[in-house]
Formats: sequence, structure tokens, C-alpha cells
Amino acid sequence: MNSVQVSVIVPIYNAENFIEECAKSILGQTFKNLELILVDDGSKDNSLQICQRIANEDSRVKVFTKENGGTSSAKNLGIENAQGEYIAFCDADDTIDAEYIENLYQGVALYDADVCVGNVSFVSVRNDEIISRRTVKMVSGKFSMKEFMSYYPQYMPNAVIGAPWNKLYKRSIILENGFRFNTKIKNNEDTHFNYAFLAKCKTVYSSEMPYYNYINRLNVASASKGFIPNIFDIYTLTYNKALDFLKATDTYSQNIQFQNQYYIGLVIGAINGIVNGKNDLTVQEKIEQIENICNTKEVKEAIKTVRFSDPKKMLIAFLIKKRCSKFLYYLVSLKK
Repeated sequence: MNSVQVSVIVPIYNAENFIEECAKSILGQTFKNLELILVDDGSKDNSLQICQRIANEDSRVKVFTKENGGTSSAKNLGIENAQGEYIAFCDADDTIDAEYIENLYQGVALYDADVCVGNVSFVSVRNDEIISRRTVKMVSGKFSMKEFMSYYPQYMPNAVIGAPWNKLYKRSIILENGFRFNTKIKNNEDTHFNYAFLAKCKTVYSSEMPYYNYINRLNVASASKGFIPNIFDIYTLTYNKALDFLKATDTYSQNIQFQNQYYIGLVIGAINGIVNGKNDLTVQEKIEQIENICNTKEVKEAIKTVRFSDPKKMLIAFLIKKRCSKFLYYLVSLKK
């Protein structure tokens, strides 16, 4: 048996204000047989120096540094250097509850699960003060993948399926299939990784608590919130991967209605980004992009069965279905 049971990988970029608290929450776990892999992705602040100091204080810490290439390449470097039987990920500005890894590892010890899925607490913070906290309603226990997927419409919108940071992955599955995070896209790459990995899993252990604390720092600017020019193409690529995943897990018929609605919700978000996002597009160019979206075969197929409770979303969906690009532009541009 491998001497290290769990490798926790943390990709880091300019996280000098957060990484110490993150590392402290991992090294302070009640589960001790772990290694902490800190991957500095070319930070321009003092993140690397802080990581090196943490490593000097705890022999379980390994520090790797690379030229800036994005979080996916950093996580991939962590995978390539991990020694644990299971791999976990944590963002540098988040924390985990003290019993989090021990709780998930029960799924390994008791059920030899291929993947262990934990709950997440979404915490909004402003100036170090907690403004709000929301947790996801999850069901604890061992499931076959098909049983677990009965919760897909509940879990997918809450990052339980798509996120990498609330899971223990069986490392052998990653290595045997050559799974890595896609470095060519800047959004949804985590979901792509999980669809591929979960399709190879037979058993899942999920836990309602304790929590991975996903911290939204309201007073800190996030690069991920900016306008992404090709976001619609990424959403469509993810939609197609989702359909393949549903077929691979034999849950297509029970989840296709939700998947279509989820996709169209993202499409509406992409249209909103084109219309109201910070970009240099002219009005005519925006309308042309909306027209191209409406004429995409995936959109034309998914929109057929979509029903939104929100009247404005329903109207937007109707205009997408009828491919009324100009009307869509002017409706989405309305602030109310």
C-alpha cells in the first residue's frame, strides 16, 4: 500500500493573502496521512516565498513552481507529482473543515469507492466579514454511478458534479486513462475533467458534511468574471460532453430535459455577455453573433423542450427559438 494515502493539490497564482490560511486548514486535518502539493503558477507576489516557508515547517508539503500557464496546467503538474492513492484539489483562497478529508476517506475505507464527493459551503465575505453562507442539500452514502446520477439536476447547478475541489479521486483511474485538465480553454475545463473521470467510475461515496468552504471575496476582483469572447463555443463543447457523459452513465433519458434547460440558461448568459459585457463589438456585430448562436444546431435542438419559470427568460428562450436576433439584442440590453 502506498505510504501516502491522499495528495492535496493547490494551484496558486498571486494568492499571498490567502494561501497560508488555506494550507493551515489542509495541514490541520484530522486525517494526517496526506501530502500537500503547492504549485506556484508564476506568481508575481510573495506566494512562492510563503509556500517555501510552509514547506520548511511541515515535511508533508512539496512546492513546485512553473511559468504562468493557468490553473489547469498547475493542476496537471500537481497530478504528475502526486504520490497518494487518492487526489484532492483545493483552491488557494478557500479552506476545508478539519474533518473534511477524513470524512471523505471513509468512502475509501468502507466502500472502496472510485470517487468520494463532499459537500460545499458557499461563503460570501466582505472585508473579512462573512455576509452569507449557503450549503447544498446532499444525501450521504454509497451509490452506484447510475444511482448517484438521479441527483444530477440537484447537484449540477451547485458545482457538486462539475467542481474538482469537493472530491477525492482514485489516482489509478486518472493515470490509467491519462486524464488531465484541458489547458486550451479558460472555462468549464473542470467540468470536462469530471465528466471524463466520472464516466469511468462504478461506485460513488457522497457526504452531506463537513464542508469545503468556497469563499467568494466580494471586495476582491476576479479575473474569471470578465468577458470571455468564445464562451458560447465553450458552453456548447461542454454541452456535447455532457450528452456523451449521460449516455456513458446510462442516464440520458432521465436527465436530458434538465441538461437542455441548463445549457440554454448558459446560452442566455453568453448572449448577455455579448450585449452587456465589456467588449469592443459594434451593435451590428453583437446582433450577428446572436444570430450565429440561434442558428447553432445544439441550440436549435435543446430549445425545443425548454420551460423557464422566469417570464423574461421564457421570452428570451422564445426569441432564440424563433431566431429573432434583433429583438433579442434589444430585450437583453434592457436593464429591467
